[in-house]
Amino acid sequence: VSVQQQATLFQAKPLEYRIPALLYIEKYRTILAFAEHRGGARDESADQIVMRRGTYDETKYTVQWEKMQTIVEKPLGDHRPMSPCPVYDEVTGNVVLVFIAVEGTVSEQVQLDKKENKTRLCQVTSADNGVSWGPVKDLTDTDTGSNDKTWATFAVGPGHSFQLNEDKSLVIPAYAYWILDDNTPSPHSFCFVRSDNDHGKTWRRGNYLALNSGECQMVELKSQGKSVLYCNSRSKEKVRVQAVSDNKGRDFKNHDFVSKLVESSSQGCHGSVIGFPRPAGVQSEEDTKWLFSPDLFLHNKPYSKGCFLCRIQTETFTGAAGLLRELFETIDLVYPQKNRSDEVHHLEPASLGEKVSWEHHIPAFSDGRRGAPEQDTWVLYSHPTSSEERKDLGLYLNKEPLNPESWMKPTVICQGFCSYSDLQYMGPGPEGSPLFCCLFEFGKKSECEKIIFFMFTLKDV
Repeated sequence: VSVQQQATLFQAKPLEYRIPALLYIEKYRTILAFAEHRGGARDESADQIVMRRGTYDETKYTVQWEKMQTIVEKPLGDHRPMSPCPVYDEVTGNVVLVFIAVEGTVSEQVQLDKKENKTRLCQVTSADNGVSWGPVKDLTDTDTGSNDKTWATFAVGPGHSFQLNEDKSLVIPAYAYWILDDNTPSPHSFCFVRSDNDHGKTWRRGNYLALNSGECQMVELKSQGKSVLYCNSRSKEKVRVQAVSDNKGRDFKNHDFVSKLVESSSQGCHGSVIGFPRPAGVQSEEDTKWLFSPDLFLHNKPYSKGCFLCRIQTETFTGAAGLLRELFETIDLVYPQKNRSDEVHHLEPASLGEKVSWEHHIPAFSDGRRGAPEQDTWVLYSHPTSSEERKDLGLYLNKEPLNPESWMKPTVICQGFCSYSDLQYMGPGPEGSPLFCCLFEFGKKSECEKIIFFMFTLKDV
């Protein structure tokens, strides 16, 4: 991989840094890199959330980093801050860092065993792109719904959050261990959504994913002018879990196990997803799919909202009729060269043998079947590629993210022990190729030795 720039931002000597989170503020060319500061390897040793602030030079494709600063330390008196989840609010111009605060040294396992939630939902805000930060605000007892009595514990993210393009609501990925019965609580992903109609006073909590799922990230996908939320979650089923919401995170559907995205060991590992616009001039796979027979060729091209335009040319209509009947239940054809009134005709035996051209309006599907609409958002995913342990960080590309079978084989960008990571899209890079940055855990003997930042382009994937 041709890396544009690489830097070690957090070094474990003698203390440890874990759980990277990354935020790129395009308007100000500012990169904020967050991590948990820990006194040791265990989660219970977390005591601070720290940050390094970088300035991106788009002419040289380089980043200048400032010294590390502490953002949160011992919030709410005796709680430890964990799981940084930053987002930039374009409406207010504020950076919002959402995180959890866990009481004392109470572990996640103790909370699960006792079914007693000792975790609070908190945030801090910066009005100057991370230069300074306000006081900790406890959100738990507000209308976020994070004081749910059916939770054994919960967490956000970790990693970046995002803002919806249309109504500018903030979406905070999360998961909770749900107490359903006397058995061990089961994890389920969901999201908190903060409405920006009243500048962040109103929150709502979405419903859970149906499948067991834990740490997660989400992407807003654009397809045919519609917006959906795509969720990619950690699981203990040896592969990732994905689901989709078409009502801004209130409900999720189309749950799938993603066989092409393997988990690392039986416990799984956190992974990052980021969406970005389909590169200009690049055709989707559906755009370039041709179907051949001795009598027919068919080419799909975008036509209008909700349908595709297909042009069919044939010497003998018999072969075309048979193939089209296999593809679609009903066939309505337009004869633009014979009948300029664009009158719609049905496929009739009397038409067989005519040498003409037809146009066919094909209903658009979103489940990956032939005739599916092009998707305007591509997705990049980072995760260890080994199925046995957390090793060899890879990048996976999906040009049709609603289809779980469309993930491409990974490009390994770092060999060795790797674990949590976070991605950000930075816009056009060298030669116009989409530019990204990644913050990830790495080490030669363990994945907790350092946290590395690097930039790369889509051509490197």
